[in-house]
Amino acid sequence: MDTAVSEFLELELPYEDNSISVEFAALSFTDPVSNRYAYKLEPLEKEWILLDNKHDVNLINLKPDKYLFSVKGSNGDGFWNEKGKSITIIINRPLLQNWWFWVLAVFIITSGFFYFFRWRINIKEEANAQLKKEIVERKRAEKLYRTLVDTSPDAITLSVVDTEAIIRANRQAANLLGYSSEEEFKREVKNIFDIFSPNDRERARKNAEEIIRAGTNRNNEYTLTAKDGTPISVEISTALIKDDTGNPKYFLSTARDTRNRKEAERQEKLQREILIQADKMVSLGKLLSGVAHELNNPIASIKMNAESFSKVWTDVAPVLDKHYESNKNFKMANMPYELSK
Repeated sequence: MDTAVSEFLELELPYEDNSISVEFAALSFTDPVSNRYAYKLEPLEKEWILLDNKHDVNLINLKPDKYLFSVKGSNGDGFWNEKGKSITIIINRPLLQNWWFWVLAVFIITSGFFYFFRWRINIKEEANAQLKKEIVERKRAEKLYRTLVDTSPDAITLSVVDTEAIIRANRQAANLLGYSSEEEFKREVKNIFDIFSPNDRERARKNAEEIIRAGTNRNNEYTLTAKDGTPISVEISTALIKDDTGNPKYFLSTARDTRNRKEAERQEKLQREILIQADKMVSLGKLLSGVAHELNNPIASIKMNAESFSKVWTDVAPVLDKHYESNKNFKMANMPYELSK
């Protein structure tokens, strides 16, 4: 810094500018060569340091602090100006060496940790609240699902794709197959395909493979075998449930008892056949009625002429008998007379 000391009494520098070169001169021009100088830098030096006629000094690597640089001079007669000149030199501390910096840093770090932990706590509280909400909703959904399953008129089962084991069944499924409870049904039936009749078991397995590919299979008719061996006609619809990774996990099946429907269909078919037969009988009756009407006329005519024919035959018979006795065999209307007598 090329500046006259007389312009200011204090010099403040950053910590990196801690080496200073100071030049000075005594205001005695009679014999400048004979001028002498001395300086001191408080608090580093308490005594004056003589420089003879050298009129500059280098202050090297000053530590951050407040210094008072003083200089005085003398003329050729050895007379010293004891008042001299002084300047305050302040070398500022690095930011990291200021106490207020550390107080501020500790405050910021502490506040940061506080807000960080507060933020973490808030996130955990929100996550816990969301988890509790999801648990409540899941329980409500499970309760609703269980209510729907239990009140469904159809038999419902949930079985594992890999093991083919039944893990859920409603009361209607147990009742349909003759078991006293769902627990007995799941305990006694180890494999979902065991409830199918032997004739339908292989077809049910093939349809299960199709369900894995397509996702659903609806309204297939099967015959199941009850606990006591009774065959039960049902209509089954099955849907595939996958896990989180998209792999097949469960079969959800509903079975509807079709025995009443089939009996109703059989009765309906029988009624139709009876109606068809009745229609045929009505048609036959009409035909016979027509035939009878057509026959009534000649029959009535025959009845009316039968008595006359009888009298004629009575009168003609003696003549024919005599002819028969004389000629023996003869025909009348292409019929031997002896047969017509």
